[in-house]
Amino acid sequence: MSVHINPASREDFLCPGGAIDGRPVGLFAPTYKLLLDPWAEIERTLRPVTRRKNRLEMRIELITGGTIDGWTLEDTSDGD
Repeated sequence: MSVHINPASREDFLCPGGAIDGRPVGLFAPTYKLLLDPWAEIERTLRPVTRRKNRLEMRIELITGGTIDGWTLEDTSDGD
């Protein structure tokens, strides 16, 4: 299984109504490992408009006020 950002989803971060317009956006992947490459591409693409980024928290804040948060779909609960 591979996860990649296709041109359409990459544009979602820059299109009107997305993070570039000050809105929150989420990026989801089945595992942390599968989130890393797309996240690195998003970081590179949005570098010119990034105010702050935190790779540990998978969060990017843009100068427009928009945010991008990366999430995995892994279950981290212990079953309680």
